[in-house]
Amino acid sequence: MRILIAGNIRRIHRAGSGITLIEVLASMIILSLGLLTLLPMATLSIDANNQARSTDRVISHIQNKIEELRNTPNIQAGVEVDSVSGMQTSWWSVDEAQDLKKVIVEVTWQDGVDVERRQRGVTYMYKDQ
Repeated sequence: MRILIAGNIRRIHRAGSGITLIEVLASMIILSLGLLTLLPMATLSIDANNQARSTDRVISHIQNKIEELRNTPNIQAGVEVDSVSGMQTSWWSVDEAQDLKKVIVEVTWQDGVDVERRQRGVTYMYKDQ
């Protein structure tokens, strides 16, 4: 330990009291390796969020179509394609019992480049509706 006197101020300087450049580089390498291991989880999380968002949008579309069909007196099978979103919506009804019919709405869409996804909604209605 050395004591340096400059005017009335005394400074104590200890040999090896600072952080060396090698220590800083080593800690940066360790930190970057830790962050690189988290990168695949971040991309997986982004993909899962995008898939959930598109599924949520499709389920909302199915619910709207079912509500539209509830107000239709005689449901005929049909198909419509939304040119903006690329969703293809199909619907049909099946007689289940004397007074009951099953209404199925199915939406098909492209999620990503080559992934075709399909979601189906089913409800039951009285035939006189």
